[in-house]
Amino acid sequence: MASKQMVHMNHGQGETSYAHNSSFQSAEQNRMKPLIEAVIVELCSNTTTMSHGKMVIADLGCSCGPNAVALVSIALEATHS
Repeated sequence: MASKQMVHMNHGQGETSYAHNSSFQSAEQNRMKPLIEAVIVELCSNTTTMSHGKMVIADLGCSCGPNAVALVSIALEATHS
């Protein structure tokens, strides 16, 4: 998806903060949810990739608010499934 709009965090707790203005990021996370779940299910069912029975999940984001750990939560729930 090509976009000329620059999407970045805005510090603070007010009306212009990331937490209150992150609907684009939330929509993209919702779009990626089934993809993440499918990949994790595939990885967990593959004995070659999971030969040691361990997986590392890292969130390299720097946001705050409702989107901060949504993708990590999705990944963790998929591993438990």
